[in-house]
Amino acid sequence: MTSERVSPGLSVPGGRLVVVGSGDIFCNRRLADQGCQALSLNAINWAVDRDTQLHFPPRPIERFQLSLSQEQLAKLRLGLLFALPGAVGLLGLLVYWTRRR
Repeated sequence: MTSERVSPGLSVPGGRLVVVGSGDIFCNRRLADQGCQALSLNAINWAVDRDTQLHFPPRPIERFQLSLSQEQLAKLRLGLLFALPGAVGLLGLLVYWTRRR
């Protein structure tokens, strides 16, 4: 959880606070884990007001499988070939009709 105190136009400085449910996340043996390391570095960067350096790397996809039945595949094919272009065509006709008036 993060919290930020902003002082609107006052000379009192604001502050930032990062609260994590367990202190075990920031221990040395957990920093080898890329998720904990990214969380730690980004929390520190945000707390010291270096927001432009925040970066959470995406997880690599190890395996991706899409399983569809023949009926579902046929519906998907029809939707991509006819329904989606038909909806775009109807939207184009609607825009043309409203601008013509």
